[in-house]
Amino acid sequence: MSENNYERNNTMVACIIAVLIIGAVGTGLTVWFGGNSWGGFSGPRWNATTDFSFEETESSMPDSVTLNLNLSAGAVNIEFIDDPDLLYRFDLEVPNETVSEHGEPSVGYGSSIITFDYAAARANLTLGSGTIYTMSINLDAGGVELTIGDNAHIGDLDVTAQAGGIDLTVTDSASFDSDVEFNLQASAGGVAMSIDLPSTIGGSFTGTASFGGVDVTTSTWIEISSGHYETSNYDSASQTLTITASAEFGGIQATLS
Repeated sequence: MSENNYERNNTMVACIIAVLIIGAVGTGLTVWFGGNSWGGFSGPRWNATTDFSFEETESSMPDSVTLNLNLSAGAVNIEFIDDPDLLYRFDLEVPNETVSEHGEPSVGYGSSIITFDYAAARANLTLGSGTIYTMSINLDAGGVELTIGDNAHIGDLDVTAQAGGIDLTVTDSASFDSDVEFNLQASAGGVAMSIDLPSTIGGSFTGTASFGGVDVTTSTWIEISSGHYETSNYDSASQTLTITASAEFGGIQATLS
């Protein structure tokens, strides 16, 4: 075989592998984001499950709260409502096998920290409007859907999905705590986001993807370099939102306005 033919064959094999990987990621995202009974999620399909609900209210709400959420498998949907006394409400659907093996789930709260750490669940999390939430969300296998808009007061956000997707929506009615950073990491899955910022807030987006590419749609943000976009007032705005997104085996789709 000639050297040129060898190089062409290697290139073809690499392309086929890339297509297979991206196709597999796309199929995974369809599973995690394909339903509508849990926001945009269907999540994994479990046969026998038990529902659990946990709610905490505060008449004297702290200025800020940290949410630490860790799931080995499942799906998470987070939204905000107009309720200044609601700290959190967790609505969970848990496989019976998981309950038998790990016991019933629980939510911890103390020193302004909300903690949920469990093996497997579909989690619908509702947060109130009376405090600023800083979040750290980690899923080994599963997807996260997060809507930050009306009634949301948000600090830094860190989301990691090892095998699954991340879907983030930010509207211009959201409130941010000074300069805020969002870090989104998907190892085997994609990242999709729609970011609509108020004109008073400066925005920066940086996306990197090993496979699948970074697809950005915008008519108002300025391309600084490949995968890096900023609003015209990012360096001068009194408040900023800096978003960093990465996907190893999956693409990134961002709509910025």
